[in-house]
Amino acid sequence: MNDKTFIPHITIGNFTSREKLNKAFNDNRCIKERFHSTVDKVSVEIIDDNEDYIIEMEIDLYEY
Repeated sequence: MNDKTFIPHITIGNFTSREKLNKAFNDNRCIKERFHSTVDKVSVEIIDDNEDYIIEMEIDLYEY
């Protein structure tokens, strides 16, 4: 995992068309709230064809 850049994000949906994606983006563009969180574990998931989530691996993060 160290050779990849990860950008934390919040998913707003899974869209079937560019129009729906653009509408969701524009609907959420004006939100000014901030989201704060402490991450203590990273989970890598695979989403299969049925949209089931399968945890590939989990990495516990420790405070040093």
